[in-house]
Amino acid sequence: MPPLPPTLTTLACPNCKHLYTAQVEQIFDAGQDPAAKVRLLRGRFNQFACPNCRFVTRAATPIVYHDPDKQLLLTYLPMEMGLPANEGERVIGRLVQQVIQVLAAEKRKGYLFTPQAMLTLQGMSDRVLEADGVTPEMREAQRQQVALIQQMLAADEAALVELAKQNDQLLDYNFFDMLTASAEAAAADGDMPSAQRLLDLRAKLIPLTSLGQQSQAQAQMLEDTARELENIGDNLTQDKYLDLIVEARDDDKVAALIALARPLADYAFFQKLSERIDAAHGAERDRLFQLREMVLQTSQEIDAAAQARVQQTAAVIRQLLSAPDPRPIIRQILPMIDESFMAVLSANVEHAQKNNRPDIAKRLQELADIVVETLNDSAPPEIRLINELLSADSDDAARALLRNRAPEVTPEVLQTMDALIADMNRNGQGTTAERLTQLKEMAGREAAAARWMK
Repeated sequence: MPPLPPTLTTLACPNCKHLYTAQVEQIFDAGQDPAAKVRLLRGRFNQFACPNCRFVTRAATPIVYHDPDKQLLLTYLPMEMGLPANEGERVIGRLVQQVIQVLAAEKRKGYLFTPQAMLTLQGMSDRVLEADGVTPEMREAQRQQVALIQQMLAADEAALVELAKQNDQLLDYNFFDMLTASAEAAAADGDMPSAQRLLDLRAKLIPLTSLGQQSQAQAQMLEDTARELENIGDNLTQDKYLDLIVEARDDDKVAALIALARPLADYAFFQKLSERIDAAHGAERDRLFQLREMVLQTSQEIDAAAQARVQQTAAVIRQLLSAPDPRPIIRQILPMIDESFMAVLSANVEHAQKNNRPDIAKRLQELADIVVETLNDSAPPEIRLINELLSADSDDAARALLRNRAPEVTPEVLQTMDALIADMNRNGQGTTAERLTQLKEMAGREAAAARWMK
């Protein structure tokens, strides 16, 4: 079922009194449109620029929010609309009926007939977060973090260092997730300067925080764990994976194992872990029970983060498709373009092809080609050389390329190849890693031969 359509209404600009029409969103149904919840919480809805004076205002309109998973139905009627009580009830009732009508009969539960009326939009957002387990204390911390981001964006280098020192306790994972999400949302809205400022701020803050220092240790743990899994190779069965997690006595090690091999932590995995809990006694039983809770929570967090990233990436892709020339935008959001971005773009191409939409598939493929081209143009020389080697049709073609460009095969190039091989193995790209290993050996031989010929 597609999301419920917006409503066409007439607005009067509060600045110049010019009348214009706009499509307002009145129903936010997370069951029909998962992104609706994000729009509501971020306040990215019903904001319009007057076509006469460009003054931006938010339209005052009734709103209904629905989340069937939480059995939550909320309503909001702006007081500034000045509607009589009976008229307001009629308008809200009509919107609620639209929500109910798109549901199958078996999904029409009792909560749908007792909606909760919210006095403010902020109250509605708080109630949505409360249903997700976000406490008032957590919401207050988030508001402080939002204010701190704005303060930091306006600070000079010295003031930024002092702000980071004074607010170290607020600069946690949620803070950096908020920074990244804000940058991606700005990019999706076409505000590339703001997106870049937020990304720059994130890069400056990481080394200034306790979390950043802790993250370096976690990054080392991740790298060591990836090397351990790489050495196990094809012998990494689910039973072996379970042994590794049970034997890990460090939470960071457990988190690294889950992050690197999330698909193995499936239903069968939890069944086997539960069997071990049932067979254990005393302190060991308690430890395994807590371990199961941690694995479950970490897996859910990884999945939620991945889903949110997919939605944010899809919004950026839509922005790129609507641009007359996406290249300038791509160059501005290069820090956001990674393997997951390309995976979402590739999945969209495949989806369009499977649904017999060759026109959309062609546009998406052209966009993918432009992204790759822009990435190659902006890459350091050693990365461009490695990409050309990986694109070679055969060993002979790669060898010829290396002979023609032997002076470019520096120790830095070989070190970069080693780093890429390790990353590829960590990310499950074993085939590409194996090919790059072969090319590295070939590059080393050709560079040595060129030096000997001099």
